Amino acid sequence: MKKIFNVFILLGILFSSHLNYIYLPFCGEEH
Repeated sequence: MKKIFNVFILLGILFSSHLNYIYLPFCGEEH
């Protein structure tokens, strides 16, 4: 069970980082 939980945490971190990359252009803030 703990291994599954760790995988979900890693997926959440990766997904959040990808969402940040996706949402940055939509916000209109181009660095």
